[in-house]
Amino acid sequence: GYYPVRERAWIASQFSNVIERMKLMKTFNGIKMIA
Repeated sequence: GYYPVRERAWIASQFSNVIERMKLMKTFNGIKMIA
């Protein structure tokens, strides 16, 4: 569908936030296993 540029930018930032959070969780879980 068609999104306005601002909305598309917001969606992209939300998506990257989710990716970053997943990376953080993976790292955190890795640290917990090592500790």
